Amino acid sequence: MKGNSMSGKRGSAMVAAIFVVVVLGLWMAAAMQSSFTEYKMSTRYLNMQNALNLAESGLEEGVRGFNDGSWSSADGWISHSNGYFKSLAAPWVGDGATGEIKVFVSKSTTSPTIAAEGSLTGADGRTLSRQIKVDLSSSSLFANGLLARRNVIMNGNGVTVDSWDSRVGNYSAATRASNGNVASLALLNTDILLNNADIYGYIAVGGTFNVNSSFHRNGTLGEWGDASGSKDLTRVAEDFYAELPPVDVPPYAGWTDVSTLNGGSSDINGPLTLGDPLDTTPAKYQAERIGLSGNGDNLVIDGPVALYVRRNVSISGKGTIRITENGSLELYSAESLSITGNGSAYGMQNETKKAEKFMIYNTTPYEGGTSVDVGGNGLVYAVIYAPNSNVHLHGGGSGGAVHGAIVGLEITLSGGYEFHYDEALADLGGGSGLNIDFWRELKAVGERLPFGDPTLLNNSF
Repeated sequence: MKGNSMSGKRGSAMVAAIFVVVVLGLWMAAAMQSSFTEYKMSTRYLNMQNALNLAESGLEEGVRGFNDGSWSSADGWISHSNGYFKSLAAPWVGDGATGEIKVFVSKSTTSPTIAAEGSLTGADGRTLSRQIKVDLSSSSLFANGLLARRNVIMNGNGVTVDSWDSRVGNYSAATRASNGNVASLALLNTDILLNNADIYGYIAVGGTFNVNSSFHRNGTLGEWGDASGSKDLTRVAEDFYAELPPVDVPPYAGWTDVSTLNGGSSDINGPLTLGDPLDTTPAKYQAERIGLSGNGDNLVIDGPVALYVRRNVSISGKGTIRITENGSLELYSAESLSITGNGSAYGMQNETKKAEKFMIYNTTPYEGGTSVDVGGNGLVYAVIYAPNSNVHLHGGGSGGAVHGAIVGLEITLSGGYEFHYDEALADLGGGSGLNIDFWRELKAVGERLPFGDPTLLNNSF
């Protein structure tokens, strides 16, 4: 009896052990199956993300082709009736996978549509693909009122920024608007110090924006009519970026030296008239420097003119650059430029009241090596493009204001100066790249494009 009892106990223990082993085996099998399933899901997710990254690379390839304007077969492009097609391998995806990028760019000189597909074949032989389509438009260098590569600083009280559209009339309380955009490519909160300024428009910064670091209590951000000192943070955009190309020195070697009209002197330091109202293209001149300060020291522009100044430009006292109703001036300065006329009748006198009729370019290639100073209590209508120069507006008094747009390395406003951005300049040529008007991933069966057949793809555009 006793032997049978021991034998039964050993048998029960063995059954229990077998049961435990079976349960553990089933649990381990389930765990392994679950892990394998999770692995496959994570691998698929990673491959899907990589396919999207490949499609984004295709968009970049299309933008590069559009900006370069080169669609040669040597670069892999195939021309079709409605656009250009390119396919390229993406061997860098790794982990035993292979990738391919296909891109199609519609034929447009200003507003292309670009579609791209990124496909990835994993180590298991399965292929995943994702498609993106974007509508783009050319952007202007002057899509913002004030745009600095670094700092924007506004000192003192009475500094105001707003906008109007010169296509509907002159600036006034009736035409003023709230699109006086202030932008900076800088990344630090301390790089845009608006203090007590009133910004009737929007702010865009390259990094993050801290309203307490940028504004004092009395500063305003919003629309005309908003309470003084209020700040509408919905008018702030972060991670802003814009391409600001350097100014090329014009090919002035063949341009007429003003000495032929100026008593043999290449310096403009007294009365001189350039331009012909009957000209349809700019008359091109070059000068050594400009220095106007005395009563009657007027440089009159009476037709379309382009003028390259090899040295500095200085207008002070009662000196004047006057653009008549018939005139326009593209002024290229290789060194610093200062226009601080004494009184509203001096300094910059643009009788057209169109900022695009007085374009100021600083050609220095060195950051901070030159400056552009605008002062006095007159009304200035001009566009300043000086991406490597510090721009300073000062001494506005009770009536000083700039109407137009400014691009600079650093921009400073002080002394009660007003700045009125002309919204018409957003349509001015000389683009700074492309704006994304519409971005969409193509997911539905009916909207996906036939990248496998470039001819059918071409017919989809």
